[in-house]
Amino acid sequence: MKRPRRKKRFLTKGRPSRGRTLYRDEDGAVAAVAEAAEITAGDGYFEERAEEAERAAAAVTGKRIGKRGGLKHRLKRPDRQEPGNWSEIVYNRDSMNMDDPAERREFVNACLQQIAEAQVEMDNLEYEYRMVTGYLHDLEEIDALPQRQRAEISALARKILDAGRGREQFYNREVQMSQSDFERMHDLGSRTQETIDRMSEAEVRRKKITNDLRRLDNERDAYDFRLDEIDRTVTTSQVLLIFTAILTGVVLVMLFVLSRVFSLDIRLGTILTILFAALAATILYTRAQNAARERKSTVSGISRLILLQNTVKIRYVNNQNLLNYMVLKYNVKNSGELKQLAELFEKEKDDRARLRGSEKTLMESQRELLQLLRNYHLQYPDAWMNQLSGLADAREEVEIRHHLNRQRQSLRERMDYNEKRVKGRAREEIERLARDYPDYADEVLDMVSRNVES
Repeated sequence: MKRPRRKKRFLTKGRPSRGRTLYRDEDGAVAAVAEAAEITAGDGYFEERAEEAERAAAAVTGKRIGKRGGLKHRLKRPDRQEPGNWSEIVYNRDSMNMDDPAERREFVNACLQQIAEAQVEMDNLEYEYRMVTGYLHDLEEIDALPQRQRAEISALARKILDAGRGREQFYNREVQMSQSDFERMHDLGSRTQETIDRMSEAEVRRKKITNDLRRLDNERDAYDFRLDEIDRTVTTSQVLLIFTAILTGVVLVMLFVLSRVFSLDIRLGTILTILFAALAATILYTRAQNAARERKSTVSGISRLILLQNTVKIRYVNNQNLLNYMVLKYNVKNSGELKQLAELFEKEKDDRARLRGSEKTLMESQRELLQLLRNYHLQYPDAWMNQLSGLADAREEVEIRHHLNRQRQSLRERMDYNEKRVKGRAREEIERLARDYPDYADEVLDMVSRNVES
């Protein structure tokens, strides 16, 4: 069933927005204060808001608006469009009073604004259309070239693409060497192998010196152990010597007491005791003297060993300082890592040399191809430097041509829409207004002429 047109109009210009909107009836009295919101058809929200608006209108006017003339009925627009039809432009002057100068000027200005916006869009579309047409013309010119010239263009395009792929592979490769490492190895230059050998020799020397220090430490421990044994031997000899003297004295006293008490002959016992004491004292003394001489020799050996250790330690410190400096300078841990870095440097140097060659080839080929395209008087020779695949491969050229044709078709449709359905309909509405209201035709034409002049 067709929806009845709305008899009430908005006091505010343009489409209703969120907030409070005043409605006015045909007699000019305030009929309702309703809340204008985004109303969607087909749900309960529309009916609920309409009923609330009717109750508000009844409270203001003191009377109930009938079902037929209610807000629920009047808010339904007969020209309401579904989303799929939003491209269709609808003009409806039924709800407007063309005798009112303000509404008449508003309607004409809206049409003129649509014409102006359509003209701006047409200018942009025409510029884009000329570019697409120029690209298609360039394709036709390229295809019309003799086979030799066409083959020359294809060869240069493939050469540029190959050089570009080589450069892309270089930048997309897995980076194995940082720029700082590359610069350090570059500074070494011809001294790389010499530096590796020097660092390797320092590592071997460090190993030898470390072994020497360990051996000297072991000898020092042996000397210290022997010195402890000698000191114990001297101490033991001294104690035994004192014990022998005391024992000899005790034996002699006992012999003297026995001779007095029992009148015994103690000369043999005394001689034997004295001989035993003398022999024991001689042995202990000799042992003590030998230990003293050996101790002196051991102390001297320890002193020489300390001097030798100091010499070896100095060599160790100097060699270790050299290694630490080389590790710090070349940011490596050992000569093996420095050698690996040198191998990576050679590979990186070759890759960068190939990159420079590719970039040189790329620039020369691009310059040569651009000059060649300009010589053939193409409209957009620079643009084809970004469509090299189409110049190098016939299949890609067909794809590009097909894509350009679709672009041009789309532009034609958009231009037709703005020219016929926007500008044309707006002009028709203005002309129809002038015909329907001849009394205002001069005013309408004057508005149109002022708009054209501005």
